[in-house]
Amino acid sequence: LSHVARLSGVRTVLTGHHGDDVVETFFAQLVRGARSGLVGIRPKVTIEGCSSTVLVRPLLAISKSDILSFLQSVGADYSVDESNCDEMYRRNQIRHQLVPGFVGISPDYVGKIGGAVSYLQGVFDWLDEVASGSLVHVDVDEQGVVRVPRSVFLDLPDVVMGRAVVLFLKQ
Repeated sequence: LSHVARLSGVRTVLTGHHGDDVVETFFAQLVRGARSGLVGIRPKVTIEGCSSTVLVRPLLAISKSDILSFLQSVGADYSVDESNCDEMYRRNQIRHQLVPGFVGISPDYVGKIGGAVSYLQGVFDWLDEVASGSLVHVDVDEQGVVRVPRSVFLDLPDVVMGRAVVLFLKQ
């Protein structure tokens, strides 16, 4: 995607990701044991490798069934990727085995779980900000030795310290 965006000079890419994708991604990350991955699909991100192009997902708050109902009401054609039926993939197992149970429990499961994911996105953004702030105290010398003032990290909650380490290693 980044390659095509760069070649064509596209500044904004819109996708058809919808609320059901948010739910499926959340549970796929949860069963994987992910932590920061629980924030799932972000509504707007810069495309990796193409800093001048933004990926926007305007349909994340809308359920797949609402989108399909709308398309049907206006007589619009749409296609379905055949791989979405193959339960060899974890996402499809979640889509076909887990998610249907939510309909009986809460018909607005997409909105409710989507709201929780949005909340988690805010929490993780805050966590990243706090963890990043703690990294200003980290020093790496010419030999690659990392020095961290003990007092800075001892006062951090474990979750902030862990996230700071992850962010440091990503640098």
